Amino acid sequence: MPKILVIDDQDPNLKVLSATLSSYLLESTVYTALGGPEGLERAIELNESIDLIITDVRMPDVDGFELCQRLKEKENAGELRPVPILILSAAFTDSEHRVRGLRYGADGYLSRPYSNDELIAQVQVLLRIKASEDELRKHEQELESILERRNHELVQSQKNFSAIFDCSPDAIYVVSTAGLVIGANPAACTLHGYTVAEFLDRPFRDFFTIHGQQVLEMELDALFAGDRHSLICGATTSEGRVRELELRAQSIVYDQEPAKIFMARDVSERVAQEDQLRASQKMDAVGRLAGGIAHDFNNLLTSILGYAQLIAEVGKDNSQISDDILQVIHSAERASDLTRQLLVFGRRQTFPSHPVDVNQVVSGTDQLLRRALGEDIELVTLLGEKLGYVRSDEGHIEQIVLNLAINAREAMPNGGKVVIKTDMSIFTEDNAPVAFEAPAGTYIHITVSDDGEGINQENQDKIFDPYFTTKKASAATGLGLSTVYGIVRQAGGFVQVSSELGTGSAFHIYLPETQIEADIPRPISTHDEVLPSGDETILVVEDEELVRQLCVRILKGLGYHVLEARNGSEGLRVAREYAETVHLLLTDVVMPVMGGPELYDSLHDERPDMKVLYVSGFSDNRLDNSVKEAESHALLLRKPYTRKQIATFVRALLDRENKPSA
Repeated sequence: MPKILVIDDQDPNLKVLSATLSSYLLESTVYTALGGPEGLERAIELNESIDLIITDVRMPDVDGFELCQRLKEKENAGELRPVPILILSAAFTDSEHRVRGLRYGADGYLSRPYSNDELIAQVQVLLRIKASEDELRKHEQELESILERRNHELVQSQKNFSAIFDCSPDAIYVVSTAGLVIGANPAACTLHGYTVAEFLDRPFRDFFTIHGQQVLEMELDALFAGDRHSLICGATTSEGRVRELELRAQSIVYDQEPAKIFMARDVSERVAQEDQLRASQKMDAVGRLAGGIAHDFNNLLTSILGYAQLIAEVGKDNSQISDDILQVIHSAERASDLTRQLLVFGRRQTFPSHPVDVNQVVSGTDQLLRRALGEDIELVTLLGEKLGYVRSDEGHIEQIVLNLAINAREAMPNGGKVVIKTDMSIFTEDNAPVAFEAPAGTYIHITVSDDGEGINQENQDKIFDPYFTTKKASAATGLGLSTVYGIVRQAGGFVQVSSELGTGSAFHIYLPETQIEADIPRPISTHDEVLPSGDETILVVEDEELVRQLCVRILKGLGYHVLEARNGSEGLRVAREYAETVHLLLTDVVMPVMGGPELYDSLHDERPDMKVLYVSGFSDNRLDNSVKEAESHALLLRKPYTRKQIATFVRALLDRENKPSA
């Protein structure tokens, strides 16, 4: 049952954070302190009771950095037992302040805004590390106490010493003053895969490495002399495997001679957890970068697509111009798909689902897959007939197929065959897979199979775990299959794997079939059809100059009366100065000074009948939910949008009837 002390100078923040921790960590106890001085007093008062301290940075009197420093000083002085510290900050989010916080003694640093999942993940990792360190300290104290007592009794009771030596779960090595191994316990033999005879009279440092290099004698001497508390290193086994160990040292008398005894505990799991935390932080940084790049790129693509379509409309009688501009439009649409995948990869965007034709997506990935798989891999695609639709996103389905195909290629280093097949599967209450809680119904079945090396049963139970990989760390992130699993589960489906060593593998994706919804605004598909138009008044608010000019030009070309503004505050002024009816507000979501949702809220009481069409290069789940709740007067259009899409969405929204107010 974890006990957590939360420190903040704002009482509302304390209440929110306490409620969040209590709701996610059901058996936890949360203590609070208002401000740094009270936090320090509470930490001393609850010294033996708390497992984690969470503190804000910006606080009067004693800020988070100074608080960390004071806590660590008291810890070093023995007044406090070691407790991990997690810093939360909304103001200091740059790397310089992160480094400063860690140097002052913090064990984690989380920048606001963050999701509850990010917070709880950080908390759980630090609690696991704390529990591991507590266990290690407890065992160390017990072992050091035993060793100290046995050192005094060694001459009289060698038998008792041998019993402890042989039964210890930690690896123990006895080393002469010349640095040679003169004794090793069974745990050490098991760890390295050597017999005691193979240990004897060999240099102790030969059995350990640090970052692939041999441990220097000076590092072992510093450990033994007490200049360093412990040493994290790798242990080389007779099979060439490396395990992460924490070495500690003690002086003893062995066979009437002074000697060194080294104790090694396997901390591979703890090191792996720390690596996962660092990888998670790295992925968050990559996601932030991806989100920023994709947002700007979506604005550029909106301009490219829009102006290219205007050129296509003007030059449709010239076949050469028409063909050339269609290639530009096709390339821009492909770039839009790649941008969408970049946002998904960086976890900066969650796309609303819609009916997707699986066969069409699989067919569209054919050329990309052939380039990705290489010439030594034969790709066979078998598409089922008369398949229905699944509720997902084209980019997600493409990512599933691509990730599984690349995974298959890695299992065939000498070449082979990858088969991608689609068909229908119908589950009844009698044959529905119980393990996946799959409801009865019709499913679109995607199979990606190979004739590669296969997967052993142990790894089959882990392959969908985040960061799990059988490849070298430099060759894989361990996120490919976990991403597939997440996409499939989000779509209400499930995944099955069938594989045996030497016979290849088959990944079976089952996605529930769905029907196309007739009320979804759909762009007109041909040049010959007339775009929907009108004569209503539309206020366009967009901070990107090229995008705003394009939008205004399209709407004016469709017959609408258009007002325009560069940001939310200017849009508010334009709307209030315009005395007549504004039928529709078309606004970007994220803008300087005032965003789209804030602008609409400010105008709603003055113009209750005005509809709103939000456009955005990002996805905001809260905005998605708001639009759904207000579906009679609001829609959300993703950037980059086309001329046809904006014409269709605007007309569909203007033609809707407002629902009566509650």
